[in-house]
Amino acid sequence: MSTRREGDAGFTLIELLLVVVILGIIAAPLANVVTSFFINSATTTARLSGSHDEQLATAYFAQDVANLGTRDQTSLVAAQSVWTGAFPAGTCGAGVGTPVVLLAWDDVAWTGSAAQATVDQAAYVLQAVSGQTQLHRLFCTGASLTSQSVSSDAVIAHNIVAPLPIVACAGTGCPTSGPTVPASITLTLNLRSSDPGNRGQTLQVTLTGQRRQT
Repeated sequence: MSTRREGDAGFTLIELLLVVVILGIIAAPLANVVTSFFINSATTTARLSGSHDEQLATAYFAQDVANLGTRDQTSLVAAQSVWTGAFPAGTCGAGVGTPVVLLAWDDVAWTGSAAQATVDQAAYVLQAVSGQTQLHRLFCTGASLTSQSVSSDAVIAHNIVAPLPIVACAGTGCPTSGPTVPASITLTLNLRSSDPGNRGQTLQVTLTGQRRQT
């Protein structure tokens, strides 16, 4: 004959129901906290990504416009340094994607008392990659304006949407031919927001560069 101990009685139905109710009270706000965390995390990531694009594009564009200006190294006569629309054959970015703006400048290196000049170019072009339109900056260098080879390709903005980027120049305007060099250039982009709270909205970003005065 076995003897039942007081500790073997187990839980009553009321105790079990009470535990379930308490767990429900704890779980509900905890679930809200977890859900809010993931929503805020996605929003923060999207905003950081957009901010990174803006900072990167601004830094590149300002630097390229500051350097702007080419000359014939024999006669020292100023040459065309800005192209909008189609790029001439042999220049940086010619035939690659949709051309936006091409900027060129001289790069002079000294070997002793002898100067060796090359031409650097930065081409801003649109390219479709994995279903999205990206703004690429192609950097090239060569012996002349039309003998360029690409040395780097950087994506500086994602999710470009219509209307297409607009280039505007101050001072002398954006030339289509001739040696005219503007004092400043702006590039206006329209980006589709990837923020979950503002998905599908269009953000307008304007890049501005001032030509370095010499």
